[in-house]
Amino acid sequence: MSPHELRARLPAQTVLTWDSGVLVVTAPSGSRSLQGVGGLLHYRYEQSVLDRRSRAPVFDHHVDGLAVLDAAGLVLAELPGEWEAEEVVAFCGVTGLAHHPALDAFPPRVRAALAARAPGWSRVTGVRPGPPARWRKPVAVGLGVVALAAMAYLASTGSWFVWRGVATLGRLLVEFVEVKWLVFLFSPLLLLLAPVRERLTRRSLRKGVVVGSAGGRHLRVSSGVLFIDRGAKRLASLLIAPEAFPAAELSGGAGASKGAGVVGGAGIPGGSGAFEGSGASEGSGASKRSGASGGFGASEEFGVSGGSGASGGPGSQRQGAVAARGAVGSPFTKPSGSYAGRAARLLLYRHEDLAGLVVLSVRGRPIHHVPGPWSPEHVNRFADRHGFPLEVRNLTREEYLSLTTQSIDATP
Repeated sequence: MSPHELRARLPAQTVLTWDSGVLVVTAPSGSRSLQGVGGLLHYRYEQSVLDRRSRAPVFDHHVDGLAVLDAAGLVLAELPGEWEAEEVVAFCGVTGLAHHPALDAFPPRVRAALAARAPGWSRVTGVRPGPPARWRKPVAVGLGVVALAAMAYLASTGSWFVWRGVATLGRLLVEFVEVKWLVFLFSPLLLLLAPVRERLTRRSLRKGVVVGSAGGRHLRVSSGVLFIDRGAKRLASLLIAPEAFPAAELSGGAGASKGAGVVGGAGIPGGSGAFEGSGASEGSGASKRSGASGGFGASEEFGVSGGSGASGGPGSQRQGAVAARGAVGSPFTKPSGSYAGRAARLLLYRHEDLAGLVVLSVRGRPIHHVPGPWSPEHVNRFADRHGFPLEVRNLTREEYLSLTTQSIDATP
């Protein structure tokens, strides 16, 4: 292998090539040339799945990969997979790219760094996406019908324990081989429950009970706790600050009101202005509902002042969470003291082609970042139903850097 080439161990089809200051990523799904590359983040973090009742971790799995960073430390491309540490170090040494090892780092810090995406961000899995098979749905339904008949027969003959054993082993096999549509063979009741669940999910979205995608990342509130789920897996839980109720008691200025941050289901426009219909104040893009004056997170705890959101204040030093972005944002070590904070506000942002939802503490500190597209209408319903002050903003580059570098945790 050429010293200017780096190949993933798994999946082996992903290859990085350095050519005259340009990093070329080659994978079965296509190639991409990246300019302005500042370094490589070699990461491994532990992702816990929580029990839906006790919030205790049920099991953990490791996520490995390589992230291509720009000069500011934002992620240009994410390359999940296994990479040899020695080869990554050697490749960085030959190309002159900064090497940021995070194989044994504090998991929330790694997740937060990966969620800090650069404009034009992409994820390269190294696996060619297969075409949708037309036969897959009818076969899955047919298998479900057969399994439903077998389950009914075994239950009627008093052999229910046999079915339970087969179904448990089958579901484990489905998780291992990642052929999700086979789940109907071992959980046939899903044939009956899936349409009901889909209907209930749409109803929950309309009422603001949950926000997000039922099969993807979504937020819900229960018993004073904000939960962040992906599909059926519960990934994070945040206690809700009592100060979040009512919104008028927040220390954001006298502008707080019970009105919505987004009106009438306004979408995100393509321009650089404030969100359409957000009730933005002049020049800032802050919604009336948030009651924030100036920039987001303007507080001593956030370590910033007024409008710019630039880092470097003494408050950030006390939290032990901020470093120069050239050193990949926040340090990959566990901060001292209570790092989690309590959820009090929501910030829905847009920066160039990027969007995301951030959970803020009472004093404006970003405690959880969930990047990706979110419906302003649905987020507004969710915030209004659960009493969260909502701020809808277009961020400048400085504000975006400050927000993403100081976030305590994320669900990338």
